[in-house]
Amino acid sequence: NGSAFGGPWALSPWLWGGQGLCTLDMAVFFHPKQSGQYTIRLLERDKPPQALVSTDTLPRITGWAVVHLTLGTRGGAPFRVSAGYDQRIPQEDTATIEPHFTTNCTMASPPGPNITLEGQYHCHQGPRIPLDKLCDFSTDCPLGDDEGDRCRRFLNGSYCSFEEGECGWQSFAGRSLSWRRVQSAAKPGRQSCPPSGATFTVEGGQSKGQRGSALLKSPLFPPPLRNSPCTVRFWLCSGGLQRDSLSLWIVENSTGPDEQRRLWHLAGESKPERGWRLVTVPLYGLADWFWLQFSTEDGPGPGSTVSLDNVSFSMDCFLASNGEFPPVASSTSRISSRPTSRTPTPSVRSPTVSFPTTDYSKKWIFHTCGAAGPEGPTPSQCLNSYRNTNVNATVGTSGSFKGIQMWRVLETGTYRITAYGAAGGRSVTAMSRSHGVYITGDFLLRRGELLHVLVGQQGEDACPNANAVLNKICLEQSGPVVNKSQVKGGGGGGGGATYVFKLDGNVHVPLIIAAGGGGRGYSSQSETQLEQMDYDLSQPGRNGRSNSAGGGGGWNDSAPVSQGGRPLVLGGQGGQACQKFWQTRGGFGGGGGGCMSGGGGGGYRGGNTSVHDNPRADGDDGTSFLGPDGEPFLYPLKAMEGDGEVIISPVQNCSHCESGECHESKDGVTCYCDEELIVAADGVSCINASDVSLLPPQPSLSHLALGLSVGTSALIAALLLAVSGVMIMYRRKHTELQSIQLELQSPDCKLSKLRASTIMTDYNPNYCFAGKTASVSDLKEVPRRNISLTRGLGHGAFGEVYEGLAVGIPGEPSPLQVAVKTLPEVCSEQDELDFLMEALIISKFNHQNIVRCIGVSLQAMPRFILLELMTGGDLKSFLRETRPRLDQPSSLTMVDLLNVARDISKGCQYLEENQFIHRDIAARNCLLTCKGPGRVAKIGDFGMARDIYRASYYRKGGRAMLPVKWMPPEAFMEGIFTSKTDTWSFGVLLWEIFSLGYMPYPSRSNQEVLEFVTNGGRMDPPKNCPGPV
Repeated sequence: NGSAFGGPWALSPWLWGGQGLCTLDMAVFFHPKQSGQYTIRLLERDKPPQALVSTDTLPRITGWAVVHLTLGTRGGAPFRVSAGYDQRIPQEDTATIEPHFTTNCTMASPPGPNITLEGQYHCHQGPRIPLDKLCDFSTDCPLGDDEGDRCRRFLNGSYCSFEEGECGWQSFAGRSLSWRRVQSAAKPGRQSCPPSGATFTVEGGQSKGQRGSALLKSPLFPPPLRNSPCTVRFWLCSGGLQRDSLSLWIVENSTGPDEQRRLWHLAGESKPERGWRLVTVPLYGLADWFWLQFSTEDGPGPGSTVSLDNVSFSMDCFLASNGEFPPVASSTSRISSRPTSRTPTPSVRSPTVSFPTTDYSKKWIFHTCGAAGPEGPTPSQCLNSYRNTNVNATVGTSGSFKGIQMWRVLETGTYRITAYGAAGGRSVTAMSRSHGVYITGDFLLRRGELLHVLVGQQGEDACPNANAVLNKICLEQSGPVVNKSQVKGGGGGGGGATYVFKLDGNVHVPLIIAAGGGGRGYSSQSETQLEQMDYDLSQPGRNGRSNSAGGGGGWNDSAPVSQGGRPLVLGGQGGQACQKFWQTRGGFGGGGGGCMSGGGGGGYRGGNTSVHDNPRADGDDGTSFLGPDGEPFLYPLKAMEGDGEVIISPVQNCSHCESGECHESKDGVTCYCDEELIVAADGVSCINASDVSLLPPQPSLSHLALGLSVGTSALIAALLLAVSGVMIMYRRKHTELQSIQLELQSPDCKLSKLRASTIMTDYNPNYCFAGKTASVSDLKEVPRRNISLTRGLGHGAFGEVYEGLAVGIPGEPSPLQVAVKTLPEVCSEQDELDFLMEALIISKFNHQNIVRCIGVSLQAMPRFILLELMTGGDLKSFLRETRPRLDQPSSLTMVDLLNVARDISKGCQYLEENQFIHRDIAARNCLLTCKGPGRVAKIGDFGMARDIYRASYYRKGGRAMLPVKWMPPEAFMEGIFTSKTDTWSFGVLLWEIFSLGYMPYPSRSNQEVLEFVTNGGRMDPPKNCPGPV
């Protein structure tokens, strides 16, 4: 049942006739009303297709028929056979080709190509050798073209003697051990591992207490073809090694280190030999890209070594076919290598092998093809709708598959499927819809698998209405008056769910289901319902309860009443309205028909409806579902305002990046790092930007000689003038600096002016604290002799921050641990005013979720502000420290994160009640009382709020640094700050909390965020964030 007629529907492998007659059988189905014909064509290289048979010349028959072809020997040339369906007049039609061929044609290779699918390599001017002898560090061809540069350039890490580098293999150190690339297999005097050039070696400690574990990890490799004889080979020398200390593990990209498999273990060998020996390990059961890692769990014994050399993969691992013969001739050069005298130049006819790649920028979007109401789309609708897209879907035309789209997976890999359920219909008085749910999950899909996609359609609206009488009711929006003369209705139809499923035989297997929204009741209050989720297939997928309005269709229930939506296994059509005048039918995907109350939404379990047809009652939403083979990426969230949709895209795996984050760019996959970090030269690690020093290029020796000869004479001539000038300027500046320092070091500098009037006279007069003017005299002065500093904590906005002890403060315990902010002795007048303003701001607040100001010490230099000590540090650093690691899960629970969010929200509420706008609510500005259980989060930095009080704040070119990623559009575009500004920032803070400290708007610059937000863009919820949150 196809939406794209013509073109090959079935295509054979490349075949050869051999010595005898070659025949081929295939089955086709003749429908009584079909208008087109099947055409079978012969395809030969460099020749146009040749039609072998067309069914329009046959007598009219009905049912299945077998086409029998006799092809002869074909002269030994390779050929393929294609079958398709041709239709002269586009219209809805049905055609079926059984894709199973029966043939006695051989798939063996004739002489000529260098590589055959049987795994042979034809040496240049020599015999054929098995493919596993190619690139194995052992010359088998007379001219040596089976080894050398061509093997090294093929795929990074797949053929490496470590003579010219590490080939992408990475060492990860243990407690005291690590794999190192060395030029000799053992230290002088040790004869257990004879020298063999460069190797990767790990040496044991001198005592038992120095042992540890070390890891050697390979680059990523593509998965081999199913049943290919793929092996990895390496030379091993384990002089003095313990029997149980070395293993080879394999890790698939889709599963990660949590599900690694051990391929080989030294303890499994009966008699480990001393010296070098070859180890060959088969690789099997791989469906995704993978890497290998050597692990020394307990480390070598004292004084012993482990060495690896000449690691290679058999070329069977990288055979691939893209539908041409022979396999695609292309190679990827990732290591530059020079020809050596030991390896002859490879022949022009040397083999080249391709491996499958995935275009991560590609995605397939499935929609309703323009269909509306309770019935799904037709093949012609989808043919027109997908005409200029990359979606090649067929559409069912009869039975329970009518209107369901079918799409075949192109490549094996992990795919991210996002399903959007359709919204429910509007009623007479309710103009807002009950949104459909969207949900995202990751699935491992195999090449050739057929996915079935039912895209949910929106429930029908009661208003506006084409009927003039009913539309008058819509315009008046009067309440329902139920009497015998009135037509019942006016509620919206239920929205259809979106289903993505497979067939296992005749059994429907759900992958992901996004629930549809319920229809609105006649006089609905437009209340929002919570998302519901099912995981257990053993729970029946029941229809929703139908009354006057129809319940939503479920997954696998029986047929409902006419108003009810049908379950998926029976076709998923929407239900009918309770009265024909109000045509508020349910949407395709199991939406229930409306009455005075709303219809139920479709889903794994359909939504219920009102028992007594209450006009205020909406239909319930359906429930969403994620199959056991899927990994949740985004939990259900009500967000869809119209018809449903399905988006399928390959998953961009970023596990090789240290940050776990990456994006697709024109140069390939690019890792990116969090704020204040940059990507290192290796492209995967993250380093501090301040640690990178860019050295200028060194001039050549000839340029140095020329520069010295010319510059020396000029330097000697100018030196006497320069020295005399510097001495004069030094004496003048030294005198000025002494006078400035004496003035600034006076403890009463500027304070007399500040005490004479309120602090507000030097600041923007438009602001005050809770309606009151604040002055320096309001601050609690603590004598300097009562303060002692114990250790440094870091550097603040003005100067160093210390941990200290304070005694003798009225109303406080003695001694009291405090955090001490300092102002340097040499500072500007503006810095001093900013310092005092921050003290004034914090001192005016008294709340358990705002950092408390203990007092100030302004009578001596340097000046101090005393704050309560928050030993847990800032929230952003804490969240990053507690992210789950490879060997250690996160200690934080969802309740811990919610408690932190609740604490900050209480502090924000207090600020708003006191008419104070913080302007920079972010994780970096929140502090924790401790890192363990019982932690309390508090707002602790008021730098943005302090800057507002400058008189120069609104001047053009002011020095305010705006946190764009935490600001709403009206703030950074028009300078409008209200309490809603902090509400927006708190939403971004929530995203930081539940992403465990990631930078908001990942991979976007400030300018890109400005454009994204002003255009209506919003961030998706963090991964694994619960729907209600």
